[in-house]
Amino acid sequence: MEKSKALGAWVKTFFRVFLETLPLFGLIFIINPILIVFSTSEPASEYQTSFAILSLACVCACVLTALPISFFSNKYRRIAIAFLRSLFLISFIVTIFYPEGGRQLDGVAAANHSFFYYCVLYFFYIISVSFFTILFFRGNVVLRNIYVTFAILGFVSISYYYYTFQNTINSENQTYYFDKFNLSFASDRNIVVILADMLQGSTLEQYFMMNPKEQNNFQGFTLFSRATSPFPYTNYGAPALFSGNMYSSSSNKSSVQARKDAETSSFLTDAISSGFDNTVIGLSCIKAHENQISYVPATPEEKALTLFSLSIQRMIKKSVHILGFDPQMMLLVGYKKTSKDIMERLAVAPIGKSKNKILFFHSMVPHAPLVFRRKYLKSMPLFLKPLEWNVENYWDEMGFFVGQVTRLLDHMKRIGIYDNALIIVTGDHGHFIGEQDDLYKYPGTEDFDGIQKGPWARTAAMYNAAILIKPPLMRDSLQISRVASSTLGLRPLIKRYLTDKTSDLLKDFEILGKNKVVVFKDKIKSNPYEVVDDHVVLEFTGNVSSLPEEFVKNISKYNDISYKIGMKITDIGEYLVGPWIRDNDHAWLKGRPAKLVIRPSGVEKKIYKLQMVLKGLLNNKHRVQRVRLWLNDKELGMLSIKKRKKNMVELEIPMDLLVNDSINEFKFEPLDAISPKEINAWTTTVPLSIFLYSFQILEARKQ
Repeated sequence: MEKSKALGAWVKTFFRVFLETLPLFGLIFIINPILIVFSTSEPASEYQTSFAILSLACVCACVLTALPISFFSNKYRRIAIAFLRSLFLISFIVTIFYPEGGRQLDGVAAANHSFFYYCVLYFFYIISVSFFTILFFRGNVVLRNIYVTFAILGFVSISYYYYTFQNTINSENQTYYFDKFNLSFASDRNIVVILADMLQGSTLEQYFMMNPKEQNNFQGFTLFSRATSPFPYTNYGAPALFSGNMYSSSSNKSSVQARKDAETSSFLTDAISSGFDNTVIGLSCIKAHENQISYVPATPEEKALTLFSLSIQRMIKKSVHILGFDPQMMLLVGYKKTSKDIMERLAVAPIGKSKNKILFFHSMVPHAPLVFRRKYLKSMPLFLKPLEWNVENYWDEMGFFVGQVTRLLDHMKRIGIYDNALIIVTGDHGHFIGEQDDLYKYPGTEDFDGIQKGPWARTAAMYNAAILIKPPLMRDSLQISRVASSTLGLRPLIKRYLTDKTSDLLKDFEILGKNKVVVFKDKIKSNPYEVVDDHVVLEFTGNVSSLPEEFVKNISKYNDISYKIGMKITDIGEYLVGPWIRDNDHAWLKGRPAKLVIRPSGVEKKIYKLQMVLKGLLNNKHRVQRVRLWLNDKELGMLSIKKRKKNMVELEIPMDLLVNDSINEFKFEPLDAISPKEINAWTTTVPLSIFLYSFQILEARKQ
């Protein structure tokens, strides 16, 4: 009798503690993941099984937490319950009312705040949780009522979002790719469009220069290696490519609306209205067509783990790597593997019953991270994981992608549909592989400074989408063109093919006059990957090589680069454009030309001198650093710093070319940059030249 009473009392205690754990773990495993899913553009149906796994994990976490606490003495059990309540209260406030600290939840890279920021943040967490734990332990009625209110709100949120979630799932009509899905070509006219995510023009040109024999596989193709994408990312870039318009035609300019517009008006609908059958295969997050075949990149278990990781990230405001793995990279690896499998299917697809057909495929193989090696074309390893981020691996994966496209083209030649087909392989935007200068520095590409950065921290390379086009009946050798062209021109090109079989499709493909690109404001207030509130449209003439100059021209519109003659500037970061490496308020000049841009006031018709405090990267192995200096395209002379006991120097450069209340560009061209590692200075491998501490423009004394 006593045992049964004791057991009954323990069961009541256990269930009470179990209920106390539900708000906290419900927030972690259910509420946050649901909010994350609804903040992305992927359909909810992809996560149905994942949420079942998360729900089970939530119950298990509650049980495993409640079980030991239920055996505590009354005092320590009250302390544990008070701690759980305070942890939920703080976490609820932080994640619901301040989710922006974990930026990865909305598709933006995770926030990388300073060490001081995290110290302050976690100190606040510790103090707040400790304070509220004491109040809960003492039975504070007001605080207990607040906790109960928030807990009820949490359960109401779960119910509401679950209801909305189920309705969203039930309303979706999504077809998913699987191995037995029928892929085939048409017997007469084929339009094949491969959207190779992140395929960049200048690097594809370099690859063909490095591997000239592979050009023979692309008979009839023209590579537009300096083409421009209006966006440096997919959410807007892909719909713009489909529709031929930068934004939605409606007043709603969101990326969701842009995708909806692309469903109803694009080169796909143009082909369908011309009597073409269609097969559309792509990522479910990029809905190009209402009957699109989507592919799922990861298992439900992997997606559940990713959502859990991002949920924790919302709470601690820092990217989470569970058991040493990055959940976002895992998803991307899954996308790339599925893309590889589909491309292999296409390379053996037969001719079907259709007479005319448009086939669209969104391939993620060229997208970061680096995963594939060229040797994988012959033998694929059992497991795939990201490779080291370097130039050699980049070319290896580029070789894998080019090899896959070559297999597809060879297959189309074998089955007799190559000559009459219009084939397009295009990026939706370009690529940028960190500080790997070698990707953008090789003979013949002096026009394109791919790593040049603008005031919005976007590189020109990110706008450089590759466009490969083979018109029907073309068998000439591969041509490489650098004319001004844009992904926005692909829809008009396909329209021309649909209406006139004999037209010269490549004639006037280049965009005459001005190109357009979108950059982000420095201080964004909303997610620029989904809405246009913080977009800035830049217009420029020429191909993508002209874009870095446009960054410089527009820096004064959005950054304060005003400068009063005589003022000494030590915080120089806001005036720098190009390949500088910031070091607190100062900067190292890397091994490529860079600029210092100012808008001076107080300039009269006098002679001025530029006074700079700097040092060179010097030691006994490297005894001189020379830098050629230009002002507004006029050469001022050569700076030369030689090995001395005192490396820090003040240089004065006379000049009379300053323009008052206008943009003035100082260009630094390093001639003796060297890697610190090469001269045993420190371990940095990036070539460096001079270190700029400060600058000042003074009136020159009369001689």
